[in-house]
Amino acid sequence: MRISIRLLNTLRPLVKSNLSHRLKTYIELSKLKIMIPVSLTGFTGYFTRYPHISVNGLLVTLAILFLAVSATILNQLQEIKLDSRMMRTRNRPLPSKRIKPVHAFLFFICCLITGSLMLYSINGPEPVLIGLITIVWYNG
Repeated sequence: MRISIRLLNTLRPLVKSNLSHRLKTYIELSKLKIMIPVSLTGFTGYFTRYPHISVNGLLVTLAILFLAVSATILNQLQEIKLDSRMMRTRNRPLPSKRIKPVHAFLFFICCLITGSLMLYSINGPEPVLIGLITIVWYNG
């Protein structure tokens, strides 16, 4: 029992460090520094139509954030080879192999579905269709 506790105490910082590193890598993949302002422009549009801060407005903003993140992840999946050759982009999570393409694809699917379901539940199918067309257009 003592050996197990010692082993657990030894491994705990490694697991915590790995989890922290992985979270930072997924945040880097999602380009949140760019995508948060993008989603805030969606909030501005929503606020223009409904000039009061509401839960729905905040949820629409979050849904736009999920869709924007899914678009940028899909774009990075499409450009792995090109990004690996360019000095400026070779250290991104996919070209540097810090994230496997299959994991990035699953993250893309999760963000896409989450954002779409959030928009659908608040405003129906039209905004979802606009969001999906935008993703296809951006990555087309």
